Amino acid sequence: MRRSPIPYDVQVRVYFRDQWLCHWCRRPIIFGPRFKYLEKWTKDNGCQYPVAYYHANWRRDAAPLLDVLGAVIDHKEAHSKTGDDSDQNLFAACNKCNTRKSDGESEKFREQEKFKYVKGQYGEPQNWDGLVSLFILLSEKYSSDLTPTEKHWLKAFNEFFCSQNLHSPMKKSR
Repeated sequence: MRRSPIPYDVQVRVYFRDQWLCHWCRRPIIFGPRFKYLEKWTKDNGCQYPVAYYHANWRRDAAPLLDVLGAVIDHKEAHSKTGDDSDQNLFAACNKCNTRKSDGESEKFREQEKFKYVKGQYGEPQNWDGLVSLFILLSEKYSSDLTPTEKHWLKAFNEFFCSQNLHSPMKKSR
C-alpha cells in the first residue's frame, strides 16, 4: 500500500525549524524546484551553453548540486518501521545523507557514518532559506509554467511567511 505524501505545510515548517541544514552533516540544503526556473531564466537571458542546474530525478550528471544538497524530509523512525509523519519524527536532510541512510535506524546510521560536522568559522548560517526566496521570485516570473506541485509549494511557503508575520518575497505582497 502506498503511503500518503507528507503535507507541504508540514515539510515547510520542518525545513524552517531546522534552518535549512541537514540533520546529519549540517550542510546547508537547497530547495530543488527553484533550479528548474533558474535554468530557464539563465537561458532566457542569453546563456548559450548547457547548464546542469535541474533534472526532475536530481541526476548527478544533470543536477550535481541537487544530487548532493537537495532538501528532503527524513524520518527519525523510518516510515517503513512504523514512524509517523509528525513534526517530531521529521527533520531536514540533504539528498546524499538521506540516500545513504535509506530506511535504516538513525542511531546506527550516525555511528556508521562518523560524521564530521561542517562548521563555519563564524557559526551556523543565520538567514539561510534554502533559496526559497529565489524560487518564489522566479515562480512569479514563470507563473504560467508552474506545475500543480510547485503551486502547492508556493502556497505553503506564502502561508508559512504569513504565519510568522513575515512578508513573502513576492512583489505582490510587498
